[in-house]
Amino acid sequence: MDIGGQLIHLQCRKKTDVSEQFQLTKNPMENSQDKKLKKLISDRGGEFLNNNFKKILEECGFIHIMAPAETPQHNRFAESPNCTIIKKDCFLLAKSNLPAQFWANAVNTAVFLSNLIPTAMRDGWSPNFLWTNSPERFSKLKNFGCRAMVYNLGQHIRWKLDPPGQPGIFIGYENNNTAYRILRLTDLKVLITQHATFNKNFFPSIPHYNTGKTHFITELNNQPIPLDSCQTTCKPIVEPSPGPELIGETQLGETTEESKT
Repeated sequence: MDIGGQLIHLQCRKKTDVSEQFQLTKNPMENSQDKKLKKLISDRGGEFLNNNFKKILEECGFIHIMAPAETPQHNRFAESPNCTIIKKDCFLLAKSNLPAQFWANAVNTAVFLSNLIPTAMRDGWSPNFLWTNSPERFSKLKNFGCRAMVYNLGQHIRWKLDPPGQPGIFIGYENNNTAYRILRLTDLKVLITQHATFNKNFFPSIPHYNTGKTHFITELNNQPIPLDSCQTTCKPIVEPSPGPELIGETQLGETTEESKT
């Protein structure tokens, strides 16, 4: 986006999904800035040349500029960040012990972090500040792939001798840094919560093996998301309750405590 250089990442399973995702994203962007999008610069990929996408642009009155083949300099505001995001994605996966199937979570985290970085070309302001006009919350940043412990709250209120929480792995942010996305290790469900503690120096791994069957990660909306399309799968594991070395604040690292609503 030209407004402050804000990056937005849309996940599509196939190129034909781009038109739908674009339409679902355009209206919230225009409403949040009280401005109308007028111009789109893209390459000549099939996702931008199909009839559905052309129809959306015509209905919205967009000016669509398509760069010639092999000329990324014509769309440097998109091509340059793309290269940066890919490098950050590779680094986050290499730093964590997560398999390559979690590349999309790493990309989302890389985009989120890029929007927080101030740049000289914007007088030292970050894209996120220019987009939202709100201060950054760096205290909520966590290491991608680090160990997380989700508190047992609500229906999971524990008995006094039960474990303090459920073990998981931090895999990104939700709703612009208002909550965390944590992969629960016992059943590979993605939990979205603010009530968790993190061990930023410990990066657990997920053992996986060939079983001839694809395993699914279940989001909170109960929509299954396949980890991959090949035979490699993730096996749910049950970790023992954390010992005192993972519970104490001094060794656990950062602790997040949000007021209950």
